[in-house]
Amino acid sequence: MLFHRDCDHVLSKRIVQSVIPGATLVLENLTNLREGVRHRKGEGQRKLHSWSFAQLYSFLAYKAQEQGVVVERIDPRHTSQACSQCGYQARNNRRSQSVFHCRSCGYQLNADLNAAINIREKCMASLAQDGTSVLSGSLSDGLSSQPLVG
Repeated sequence: MLFHRDCDHVLSKRIVQSVIPGATLVLENLTNLREGVRHRKGEGQRKLHSWSFAQLYSFLAYKAQEQGVVVERIDPRHTSQACSQCGYQARNNRRSQSVFHCRSCGYQLNADLNAAINIREKCMASLAQDGTSVLSGSLSDGLSSQPLVG
């Protein structure tokens, strides 16, 4: 597990270094991911259960705080099924692992990018509901429509 810990340190450091101070990193809240996922026994299940979501998040959180970066966790439910253009949500919008195609407006995009945009929008809506300004300050400066790809 020392290897996984080292990987999490390297990844979290690179992520935090890639954003400007005062930015906001928005992550899926994966706290209960393992309870909702069904895998056949074997390799897939072993890989899922050995992935250290909490450890990676904790490394990101403390490294981000040192750089003046805020880390927010957002509920990812339905973000891969909803259209980031028109908001229409349906299971068959995401026909494959990589392609999102809205059945209502016809919008097409990489499925992960579409979900990332929806997660960003959920965060912005959540902060606006809390009374946090999303038009000035760190959130609008640090959130980009370009996802982090390793």
